[in-house]
Amino acid sequence: MASAHRKFNPGFLSDEEIVESFCVRTAHLELLLQSLRECTRLPNKHQLVIGPRGSGKTTLLLRVAAEIRCADDLNQRFLPVTFAEETYEVSTLAEFWLEGLSRLADQVSEQEAQELRTSLEELWAATDEKAVELRCLAVLQNYADKVDKRLVLIVENLHMVLQAMTRHAAWRLRYTLQTDHRIVLVASAPARFDEIDHPDHALYFQFRHLFLAPLDTDACLTLWTSVSGQARPRETIQALRILTGGNARLISIVAQYSAGHSFRGLMSGLLDLVDDHTEYFKSHLEALPHQERRVYLALADLWKPATTREIATRARLDTSKCSAQLARLVERGSVDAVGGSLRRKEYYLTERLYNIYYLLRRSRGQARMVEALIQFMEAFYSPSELRDIAGQIPQDLHDIDDQTRAAMRMAFKSLVALPALSKFRRELVMVAQEVSTLAGTDHEAMFNEIIKLIDQERPMDTLKLVDELLADIEEGTEIWLSALALGTKVPLLMQLLRYEETIVACDHLLDVVTSSDLPDRFDYVAEANLSKGLVQAELGWNEAALESLDKVALVIDSEDSSGKQKDLAQQALVTAANLHLVDNNPTKAIELLDRALGTGRLGFEGVAFVGFLVRARAYLTIREVTRCQADIVTALEGVIGSLILNGANLPLLLEFAALLDPAWLIETFQSSPASGQLLPLTTALELDLGREVRVASEVMEVAEDLREHLRRLRTHERLDRATDG
Repeated sequence: MASAHRKFNPGFLSDEEIVESFCVRTAHLELLLQSLRECTRLPNKHQLVIGPRGSGKTTLLLRVAAEIRCADDLNQRFLPVTFAEETYEVSTLAEFWLEGLSRLADQVSEQEAQELRTSLEELWAATDEKAVELRCLAVLQNYADKVDKRLVLIVENLHMVLQAMTRHAAWRLRYTLQTDHRIVLVASAPARFDEIDHPDHALYFQFRHLFLAPLDTDACLTLWTSVSGQARPRETIQALRILTGGNARLISIVAQYSAGHSFRGLMSGLLDLVDDHTEYFKSHLEALPHQERRVYLALADLWKPATTREIATRARLDTSKCSAQLARLVERGSVDAVGGSLRRKEYYLTERLYNIYYLLRRSRGQARMVEALIQFMEAFYSPSELRDIAGQIPQDLHDIDDQTRAAMRMAFKSLVALPALSKFRRELVMVAQEVSTLAGTDHEAMFNEIIKLIDQERPMDTLKLVDELLADIEEGTEIWLSALALGTKVPLLMQLLRYEETIVACDHLLDVVTSSDLPDRFDYVAEANLSKGLVQAELGWNEAALESLDKVALVIDSEDSSGKQKDLAQQALVTAANLHLVDNNPTKAIELLDRALGTGRLGFEGVAFVGFLVRARAYLTIREVTRCQADIVTALEGVIGSLILNGANLPLLLEFAALLDPAWLIETFQSSPASGQLLPLTTALELDLGREVRVASEVMEVAEDLREHLRRLRTHERLDRATDG
């Protein structure tokens, strides 16, 4: 069961909910509690938690307060006094103690609270700030003596409080913290600030500092499971960690959104996600003063580590003014200084999902780059599509058979991502809309509901309704309706990876249409045999798969075949060629691909593109590098939109990146219409060559994962060649 979470106000949660939902930062919690337990003599150990917005500071401090109230050893010695997350009204030390007294009155028994509130009202009416400061502190001290406990003041955004105080007030606060055993301060700030960093400031060396680094992938997975109540494969969490920058609050937001979404749907729906949480992003932006906002947005628009001069140019500000605003943004924790040098710093937005939100809402080139990155990550990190990728290559390759080694050398068994079936499904909806009125009233209603469920991408519910429709059709009647329903069922079963059931459905469809007089029966036959061959290939039944695919491929040279049948035949040839390549028969693969690519037809979107890549891999297998490179160039020059990056094509591109000259590939990728989509891979290759690259941190992190993957592929290829030799 998912735990209770509040994306902006964890302070609304009860102690029980805080304890139940707290699942990361456990090491930091233990450090904070251990320091409290060590407060046995003066000076007390005061602590400051430092981390950017959304890193979990509020939740961590509330968890400390809850533990003090729950744990007997702490409850006997300490009383937590939790300040509001934003204490904008505190600008003097008197107001600081008044806020503490007010919060204490809210947390004690009603009788004690009444006495404290009486004192509070008298102090609020007083006008002598120094007298109020001393009297209010005395009330707090007296209460601590009365209950024989140390007051743990839990204060968020301490930097704002201290910056508002005078220098003398800050020194008086230091004196209290050093000399009064009854006051313990546990505070937070989004970044380091002058009052704690410089020896001439009052609070220098007064705190033990705990830094909240971005969550790593394992911590993100733990938080995700706690918030959503659903487990996710680690590799998908890695992608989401990169997008959110490991920010705990943003991971929680995405996890709350994730219910019922596949990884593909989640990544594709990122724009919907940020739209749904516009108030969060806008609140952050609107809280910035005007010139800081201009600098912040300029940096968001650049979407890469940038120098002060680059940011100033984009913001249309003087460099010195821009530098001053950057310093304030760094102090707020909104911007990080990363990379560069002491004399030429580079800056970057801390909250990565905000950066992506901003770019996706703008109709400029960078937005397309973000969309391309999301698409790349969808293909690279999706386990359902990369289940056989060579990232899981066994360490000892000498104990495996030749066929397995050949399959791993390909790195992915199924190259074709079923574009034909996707197109067929779209055609199905259009056909169904035209013919549903020919069915009986009940059947028409059922088919309309099926269409609706298809549009909503609810395959399980759609399949259930299709089975109900098939059961309702009398055997031997309404052949066209049976064919249409079975034609709907096949891609649904494939989508759900229910392959053996798919074969049964294909055979059923063939039985229904083969002896019928339906005008489009041969289209159904070709579709059924292609689907059957594809799933047989997925099951590893290569001989049966080739037999099914051959029945489709036969029509490619026939003048009587429809355009759709020829398109399906082209896909069958490409798929069969890939199977021959996996079976270590590159010559046969090239023969089939020459036949498929020489038809003069582009076929279904992307099939020709895949065909050129498969042929390139076949040429590489027989060491014809020049022909391999020519096919890669042809494929990339003819790429259509988003087709390049799916779970079927990416593994081949990774193999080329591992085996071919990286300098040539970089030039080829950068001159391709798909250069934006290939940026992470290009970056990985440039890093391998020792080149300096400045790209968005998200791109850099994906590139580093790619470099590790390429290293494994290269190691595998070297071992494989040594074994073959």
